[in-house]
Amino acid sequence: MSTVPLPDNEAQRQAALQTYHILDTATEKDFDDLAELASAICQTPIALIGFVDDRRHWFKARKGTELTQSDKEISFCAHAIADPQEIMVVEDAAADPRFAQNPVVKGFNLAFYAGVPLVNKEGFALGTLCVFDQQARSLTAEQEAALKILGRQVMDKLELRRKIMELETANQHIKELNRHLEANKTEMQAIGEETAVINEELRTSNEEILSINENLSALNEEVTAINNELKEAYQHQEQLNDELTKNEQQLQAALEQTSLAKQAAQLGMFDLDVVNNQLTWDDRCKELFGVSAGKQVTYTNDFVDGLHPDDKGKTLQAVADAYNKALTGGRYDVEYRTVGTDDRKIRWVRAIGQVLFNEREEPQRFIGTVINISNEVEARNKLQESEAALQAANEEMAVTNEELQSTVEELDAARQQSNEAREMLDQAISSARIGTWHIDPGTGELTSSNRLKEIFGYYPDEQMPYDAAINHITDEYREVVNSAVNEALSKGESYDLEYPVTGHHDKKMRWVRTTGRLFKGEDGSKDFLSGIVLDITEQKQDEQRKNDFIGMVSHELKTPLTSMNGYIQMLLMKAKRNEDMPTANILDKANKQVAKMTTMINGFLNVTRLESGKIYIDRKVFDMAELVKETEEEFMATVSSHKVVFASVAETCVDADRDKIGQVINNFISNAVKYSPPESAIQVACVTRDGMAYVSVQDEGGGIAPEDQERLFERYYRVKGEHTKSIAGFGIGLYLSSEIIQRHQGQIGVKSEPGKGSTFWFTLPITVKA
Repeated sequence: MSTVPLPDNEAQRQAALQTYHILDTATEKDFDDLAELASAICQTPIALIGFVDDRRHWFKARKGTELTQSDKEISFCAHAIADPQEIMVVEDAAADPRFAQNPVVKGFNLAFYAGVPLVNKEGFALGTLCVFDQQARSLTAEQEAALKILGRQVMDKLELRRKIMELETANQHIKELNRHLEANKTEMQAIGEETAVINEELRTSNEEILSINENLSALNEEVTAINNELKEAYQHQEQLNDELTKNEQQLQAALEQTSLAKQAAQLGMFDLDVVNNQLTWDDRCKELFGVSAGKQVTYTNDFVDGLHPDDKGKTLQAVADAYNKALTGGRYDVEYRTVGTDDRKIRWVRAIGQVLFNEREEPQRFIGTVINISNEVEARNKLQESEAALQAANEEMAVTNEELQSTVEELDAARQQSNEAREMLDQAISSARIGTWHIDPGTGELTSSNRLKEIFGYYPDEQMPYDAAINHITDEYREVVNSAVNEALSKGESYDLEYPVTGHHDKKMRWVRTTGRLFKGEDGSKDFLSGIVLDITEQKQDEQRKNDFIGMVSHELKTPLTSMNGYIQMLLMKAKRNEDMPTANILDKANKQVAKMTTMINGFLNVTRLESGKIYIDRKVFDMAELVKETEEEFMATVSSHKVVFASVAETCVDADRDKIGQVINNFISNAVKYSPPESAIQVACVTRDGMAYVSVQDEGGGIAPEDQERLFERYYRVKGEHTKSIAGFGIGLYLSSEIIQRHQGQIGVKSEPGKGSTFWFTLPITVKA
């Protein structure tokens, strides 16, 4: 924590502060209102008006804290007054060496500070008007301007307060002189009466009369002196009146500044004459209640009737509580919705007000401000929805934890392994095995790490422009990557791509995986596109070797399976001719198993062809109605365990590979038969939606959990559960279906709820039949 700087004129500044007699005084509404307004404008939970003496920072007004002062050594404002001409802004105290170790930052979790020095006309910074927030942030230009205006208002009110104190002192002095003069007048009257008596009794005593005359002369001189003092007092009174006129002009200027601050904060003002029930709104207040600017408003028709029905009760109760001085002191602070009288638009507002009472504590006037908080309420509601969702997830997690209590130790071990893996990943990234890059959307300039240059075959000290990097991508992938980057820049979409590049110097081909997204700049900073690049050449080579192996094995298995299928069919025909039904049944089952094995091997072959780019899409225009009809005839002849219902299909022409689309439909229906109970219904439909053919297969099975739905179309993924243990499969059918539909520029997906069945669907673009 840095030492608090002292201004060169610290002694004179302390002396100037004492002339205002402000320290250790009671709270005053004018200063409290300005602190409240600063909090509202800057959208911070804490606002202070404070003054810095030789040992402390004392708070005249505070919003959002019960503290009344702090030590000068830990005060932010002690730093702020060192430069009286500038507002001091600390966007993140934890990152500022002056305040990172400050106990206030750590103890109250404070992050953001902005303070305007309170400077008098002699140039001394007496204190600050400041705001705090627990989140790192900054002020907009409009908020800074409004905060400076409020700072000048605080100083104007402080000067006015001192002038009023001087005026009250002068008036007290005049009253004392008046009392002294009145006392002398009474004394003079008594002396006169006594003199009359003495003159009657001692008419003949000239010496005594002379003595009395001398006393009277002395008294007359004293009266003359008092009159002169009174004259001077009257002159002083005139000077004070002149100063009061100037103060009124300053007050008018302060009111104009308040109006500017109100406009900057978009505050609406209201004023209710409680006695006569006359309501006055400014144009902003009318706008917040959906009332036209020229309309004359009333308390009942516009305020009461303009309240949302769900908020009317609490709002009117808050008004009633504000009228009770003993209960609230006249303070009013409530959030509610308005329903526009004219536009019927619903808005969330926050109203802050004060009720003024007469000497009998009867409400006379109700004034205050209204501000639109619709965006804040919307954000708050979203946060509450997120918390509710989190709570539901926590409850579900609690149930799961009860079911898996016996595996807690294993889970802890897995978590430890996960942490170790995360540390290893961090070490891998820190050792620069992952390349990083950054693009300025305005200039198109590419900034790359040394590891990225190495992947693209550049030396560390060489520049690698964006155009050069794109040209190192092989021809078949270059446009795909370029389009993804442009989409990210124009629409803010992220991307994750794999493609080969050719090294600049070494001419070596490497496979890379790159991810990128557009990051929006905050508080005026520029947007930028950034991401990472990982060398996946070895991974690609391993995948190629694996696919080659699977393809080779699948081809090798197909030959004996074909022969076996022929032998079984010959034996089956012979058994049927000999009417050997037990043998025929066994051979029929064996034939079905060979068919399943053939289907599985074909699936593996299709996966390898797909991933090697050798799968062929034979596009032709055909009618989906005919394809669905053929599928219906096939399944009606082979499936007797379920009620497969095909809805009628109108003519729907698509440009696609007819066999592969049929393969997708067959896969959907076969899965529905496998995963739904016998005798249950399976609904098959094909309709037209928004220029797309929409094909769906709906079953009455056990449904699919949301976490499994996200991965259903991944290669080799299978849902694990009691109801799937006895069902054979390798998780390639849906993966192949997804790849086929995507290569037809269509979409594929599933809608399901556990216990309520599933609907698998895909779409294809409709074309015009030639």
